Amino acid sequence: MVGTGLASLLLAGCALQAIYADLETLGIRIIPAETLWGMLQRQEALTLVDARDERFYQESRLPGAISVPAPDLPPSAVDIRRTDIRLGRAERLPAAKTRLLVFYCGSTD
Repeated sequence: MVGTGLASLLLAGCALQAIYADLETLGIRIIPAETLWGMLQRQEALTLVDARDERFYQESRLPGAISVPAPDLPPSAVDIRRTDIRLGRAERLPAAKTRLLVFYCGSTD
């Protein structure tokens, strides 16, 4: 049984890698927390966007983050090419389209 669980985890990991590769073709990059920490330490120009539900944002958030809730979907269900899925509170995003946006959520994926 343990072997089956491990195989499932490995397959899920492979599926996520494929999803992440698809996102990168659209200019979206998945970064580890350590990379973000380095960016913050270097004071790089970016906007932190908390994509979790508003109540989680109210409970705790990264300093300076803005709340722009996204639909609560697993990565495998997200198709950013769809135009019918909208972010809540998108008006909170910065007007400057050249500013780097770093979205984070509560997912471990």
